Amino acid sequence: MSFFNNGLMFKKVTLILSTCLFSGILSAFTFPISTYAEDPAISGVPDFTTSVTSVLSHSHRGSSDQNGGCYTVPVYHTHSGDSTSGGACYSPHYHTHGSSCYSTCNYVPVGLNFINSESSWCSHHGDTEKVNYTVTLSHSSCGRGLEDTAVSITCTACGGHPYNNVPRSHQYLTCNRGGSIEYYTFSCTKTEGETIDRYDAGCGLDAKEYGSITLTNTTPGWTNGPVILQGTIDDPEGILCADGYGVLSFDAASGTISGSTSDTITVSENGVYTMNISVDDSKFDSAQASVMLNVSNIDTSYPVIESIDYDRSDSWLHESAVKVTAKDIQPDGSNGSGLHEEAYSFDGGITWQASDTYTFNQNGEYTVCVRDNCNNTVSETFTISNLDNEGPSVTYDYTPKTWYEGTGSRDYTFTATDDGAGLDENPYSYDNGETWTDDNTISKDTSGSFTVLVKDSMGNITELIIDNTYSIRPPAPESGDNDGDGSYNDPGDNPGNQNSIPTVNDPSNMLKEDPDVDSEENVIEKNDDTDTILSDTKDNTETDDTYLTVTYTDPDTHMADDETRTDTVYFEQIPTSNGSPGLLESPQTAKLTPFYKNRLFIATASVSGGLLGLSLMLLAFLLLYSGVIVYTYDGSKYRLTGIVPIRRSERGNYIHIGTDLMERAYSAKYKLKLGRIYVMRRKDDPLLIKADEEWYSVNTDRFVYTIIKNTEKA
Repeated sequence: MSFFNNGLMFKKVTLILSTCLFSGILSAFTFPISTYAEDPAISGVPDFTTSVTSVLSHSHRGSSDQNGGCYTVPVYHTHSGDSTSGGACYSPHYHTHGSSCYSTCNYVPVGLNFINSESSWCSHHGDTEKVNYTVTLSHSSCGRGLEDTAVSITCTACGGHPYNNVPRSHQYLTCNRGGSIEYYTFSCTKTEGETIDRYDAGCGLDAKEYGSITLTNTTPGWTNGPVILQGTIDDPEGILCADGYGVLSFDAASGTISGSTSDTITVSENGVYTMNISVDDSKFDSAQASVMLNVSNIDTSYPVIESIDYDRSDSWLHESAVKVTAKDIQPDGSNGSGLHEEAYSFDGGITWQASDTYTFNQNGEYTVCVRDNCNNTVSETFTISNLDNEGPSVTYDYTPKTWYEGTGSRDYTFTATDDGAGLDENPYSYDNGETWTDDNTISKDTSGSFTVLVKDSMGNITELIIDNTYSIRPPAPESGDNDGDGSYNDPGDNPGNQNSIPTVNDPSNMLKEDPDVDSEENVIEKNDDTDTILSDTKDNTETDDTYLTVTYTDPDTHMADDETRTDTVYFEQIPTSNGSPGLLESPQTAKLTPFYKNRLFIATASVSGGLLGLSLMLLAFLLLYSGVIVYTYDGSKYRLTGIVPIRRSERGNYIHIGTDLMERAYSAKYKLKLGRIYVMRRKDDPLLIKADEEWYSVNTDRFVYTIIKNTEKA
């Protein structure tokens, strides 16, 4: 057994050394990335409108063309401009092209190109042919240069040359004053000093923004309590609040106002709330003096547990995976605050986890709880009753009860029951599980411990180690061979059982007293016709509890009336079992020995644990050269989540993050580290992340890594 204890200690030491070595390697061979992926928006969270603002500006009313509204100041006409430069009272006279603005350009044909001929009709010659040409013309002065034009001879019988049909000159514009103003003429019809041109504003205000009002939700995130809406006025020139104006008032288009001050209201439920400011409506539009805010971040509704799924059949199982399906919605059907990052509890709210699945291995009534981000919690109870991980209950009996060496065999009979899946067809094994039988009896003809295994139909095993020990015979006293036959304490030596050393049994366990007591006096009365035991004293220095010092008197002829004698009596030793506490005269109940205490399992686990530790150390060392270490934020610092190997593809280097690693993450805030050697060798290669859920792509640039949000899965 010390070997296996040493094996367990070896595994512990190996695990500690591996952890220390692994941590040291991480510190020495990692390169930090100084960029972090922030927490993404919680699923189902609406884009809250936390503040609304209305700008109050003055707009002149009326028209400058007419006296009214803000326009009350007349502006009289004053002549302006002159015939040279023009002006408001002078109109421009524009140049018109005449014959003097044109010149003549002569051109001559310089080339002829035959195109084709086609059938035609001539009034003189009837059916004839028409010939088509392209003639190249050369212009003398207009700047066109060479120009091609189409020419035809309509009748070959009539004859003629193509050049004869081409004009010899054309006119072209040489004036550069087109569209220009030649002079200005006085055209004003108004009387200076009498005619009113317009009206200027006389309200005393400029057409501009004079301030604003704002209504703000002071609790911008999800909450399950009331929120305060704060109203503010921005009036830098004191125009909005002048003359007693600028008083705020609130109202609820929907929802409930539970409290208010001069510039705030407290609302206890989602809804639409308005704020107004009193203004001089002759100066400002009253429509600008009101704002409306939709409050939608109050969540007092519990999540909804849609289903609790697990195996409810009659089949017996070792474990049962329970999956909870839940969602968080508002009473109106809109999304609530969303399920908490660790939304699920399978122990009635004592502990919480992110996974919606938990595996049970014991029957019982359990309570699952689901909470949202506002800690609104709903619970539901369910019962699992088809799990069986306990071995059968075993009792046994044996005969004979007193068994001395050389007196034959001792027979054992076992009785097993199983309240779960039931016993196996062959539930008993007497050779450590190599063979199994339905025979519940076994005979032992030699002393020594033996093992009995009993299993049920699920493979659960109860192990009994029974100490099958011979009863110890009483030794012969120094005297007592009264008949001289060399045999002590036989009928010839002690007629009527006088002077015999009594066999002392202890059925009421009187000799099994507290071991802290040095001695115990117990009076045992015998038949008046035989010896009387005056006292017995247990010697607690003995470890096997088989010795008793007995003092007695003998009323017959072998001892004087006043004589006493002290002898040592040996107890009968009874077989014991590690699965059956107490005396074994009555059937005993066996205890299950866990499989992990099996010696073969412990030995195998010791060797496997060492090999596994070495493999993990080697794997960790390799990953540091071509791996990405992922950390997640637990609220106070970044903690190691896992190492992901770097792979190669046509697009470059990439890593793949699986759902299992995400489920181990504390939050959606990540920090990445790469092996220092990898960074030095692969600094120009892009590094992409592929994930089972939305993630972030990573690009490299001179040892500095920037995380870019990727809205699509890589």
